[in-house]
Amino acid sequence: MNAPIAPLYEIVGQYRQLMDRLDELDLDEQTIKDTLEAESGDLEEKLKACVLRILMLDSEAKAIKAEIERMELRHKNTEKRAEWLRGYVLSAMRATNFALVKDARFEAKVAKKSEVVVIADGTKLPRKYQRVIPPVPLSREPDKNAIKDALRNGEHIKGCHLETNWKLVIK
Repeated sequence: MNAPIAPLYEIVGQYRQLMDRLDELDLDEQTIKDTLEAESGDLEEKLKACVLRILMLDSEAKAIKAEIERMELRHKNTEKRAEWLRGYVLSAMRATNFALVKDARFEAKVAKKSEVVVIADGTKLPRKYQRVIPPVPLSREPDKNAIKDALRNGEHIKGCHLETNWKLVIK
């Protein structure tokens, strides 16, 4: 049974000490090279082991990254399917006037989300339904809050109407 190899930092320290001693002995280059080569066994084995560990860790990191990407895609697709099904159920409940579906495990109901202002393309709005966009004082955009208030108060604004958004609330 082989004795365990010392940690890399110890082997490097011993090897550096050997290099320093050989430098002090005033030996020729070939003798220094041969001596270092003869003493490099543990260092080379430890370096090989470390490089193999690096390769294993790199491979594991790539596998983990691939799994994360696969799971992120699965997560995104699952969310999309749930959102589509939520819309499908909401549409069916609204079309059949089912306001509530109850079960021992859940309660699903149709709820008003919000009213939004819809402006038809090319509609010319009166100035009172426009607001200035800073910093350019000549730029204007529809003031949807003013339009919403006016429409709620029964005013007619050509090319504009309110739409109610609905949502499915599941508890």
